[in-house]
Amino acid sequence: MVEAIMCERFSLKADARDLTERYQIDRVLVYAANRHEIGPMQEIAAVIVREGERQLDQFRWGLLPFWAKGSQLADQSIIFGSRGLDRLVRKQRCVIPSDALYVWERRSRRRMTGLMRIALPEREVFAMPGLYEEWRSASGEMVRCCTIITTVSIPDVLPYREQMPVLLPSHSADAWLDPSLTDKQELTYVLEKNENKRLRMYAVRSFEDYAEEDGEELTSNPVAAW
Repeated sequence: MVEAIMCERFSLKADARDLTERYQIDRVLVYAANRHEIGPMQEIAAVIVREGERQLDQFRWGLLPFWAKGSQLADQSIIFGSRGLDRLVRKQRCVIPSDALYVWERRSRRRMTGLMRIALPEREVFAMPGLYEEWRSASGEMVRCCTIITTVSIPDVLPYREQMPVLLPSHSADAWLDPSLTDKQELTYVLEKNENKRLRMYAVRSFEDYAEEDGEELTSNPVAAW
């Protein structure tokens, strides 16, 4: 029996100018382009609204505590009823740009067979909605971290994973970043207007090849289209 698991990984191949134009960013603070495989606990790019302007900044992927449920991926159906996340939902929303998600296919717990890539047909950049937190630690370090919001997976992905990140079109990303929008019912409606049904999935690498190739191979030359 073939099973699969979501890697909780994604990629982003876009320069700062592309993102600035797409998301109308006023200031780029930190950005690393052409990242072929991004995982939990790593630094990721996120667009936020701070002091009335849109900024592209860097956040660690995973809220504190990192082991808690919703640390890296937060279920849309839960966040609006969580008192612990209420302040973030109302005032600290972000969008995380990406161009693909990854799923591992495996035949057993010990044997992985390949890596699947999930992307829009045009392989264009999309926005994943998120929540972010930032504070200064006792040592004086500014800590910035975030989580990505998920929804029920589309039929093609459901056999692999029950939940997957929400993918927002540009107008929904604008609404999600709008600081004047604080009504939870309206925010729920924003997340429902997503791009998820347009996603396509294809194989990019066998497990053996994945161990030998560098990350750049993951974003090109698919083995077989789905």
